[in-house]
Amino acid sequence: MAALYYNYGRYLLISSTRPGSLPPNLQGLWANGVQTPWNGDYHTNINVQMNHWPLEQAGLSELYQPLISLVERLTSSGENTARTFYGKEAKGWVQHMMTNVWNYTAPGEHPSWGATNTGGAWLC
Repeated sequence: MAALYYNYGRYLLISSTRPGSLPPNLQGLWANGVQTPWNGDYHTNINVQMNHWPLEQAGLSELYQPLISLVERLTSSGENTARTFYGKEAKGWVQHMMTNVWNYTAPGEHPSWGATNTGGAWLC
């Protein structure tokens, strides 16, 4: 039974991402409808990372490429967000707790978790 679950997990990862595409989000490709839990986005407070934990052990290290590409895109939009929210002299970039396919880096819509500005640290 353990081998079946292991192979099922590999199948889900292979099905949800590949080099040149987006990394797996919180709902994968299997969302039932347009409005999904957590908006089907990326929460950079460990949720995105947890999707990638098994890649090395499963022999799927090439599936890190979409996450690396996402982080590279976030650094560009995150530079603008850092200057907008933390001052024109701000150096570097910021990623708040959530992002999406449009490289959203600004604070989220809820004051308790939306202002979390350590998403970039979780990704690096």
